[in-house]
Parts: sequence; C-alpha cells; structure tokens
Amino acid sequence: MKQRFTLIALAILSPVLAWAADPSWIWLDEQKDGQQAFFLTTFDVEEGLESAIVVGSCDNELAVFVNGDHVMKSGNWEVLSATPVKAKLSPGTNTIAIQASNKEGSAGAFCRLTLTYANGKEVTVVTDG
Repeated sequence: MKQRFTLIALAILSPVLAWAADPSWIWLDEQKDGQQAFFLTTFDVEEGLESAIVVGSCDNELAVFVNGDHVMKSGNWEVLSATPVKAKLSPGTNTIAIQASNKEGSAGAFCRLTLTYANGKEVTVVTDG
C-alpha cells in the first residue's frame, strides 16, 4: 500500500513538498554555502508492525529523527545508509524528520521508510521533490 503525506519544510524560503511512493531528492529553492534544510512529516502505524527500515542519502550531511530520536546519519551522497527503526515506532501517529546540510552549495536529501506488517501489507513513506 502506498500513501501520500504532506511534508513541511522548516527553513527560510522553503517550498511545500509531498511524500509519495518512490523517493526523490528534496532541495531548497535557493542555493548557498552552509545551507541547512529541515523537513518533517507524520504517518500512521497500525497494530501488527513486523519491521520498519529507513534508507537515505544526502548532499552532504544527513540526520534522520523518528519521533524525536536520532536514528541515522550520513556524510556522503554516494553512500546509501539504512537502519531499522521499529523500536522507535508505536501504533498511531508518528513523525519522521530530516536535517540536511551542505558546506558548499545546496543541502539535499532523499529518504524512504518502509513499514512491513505481519499480514504482508507494506507501506512506504518517501521524500518527493
């Protein structure tokens, strides 16, 4: 099952973005050195969650937070990072946030959270630029 969520960018000159089925790079409109960008969205978790894995990369630094807990970081856009996050989730509404920064140019990132349930149902939450 694929769901679409509204993404709120918490940065100066931030665009309104959305989460869709396949991950895409997300960037701020303005390019400048030392840029930092913050993105977040909420999603629902049902009972019976079997696994939850977040995967992502960035240009050039990425920090991912699930329900306020730092769960993953990356410092190389050429390397895909992944980590399990099931222990950070609970049934009901949950939050995922991304902090991207770049010392020389625009800060960008992409991320995919895959939720797999005991009944075989799969839900993805992804960045969509």
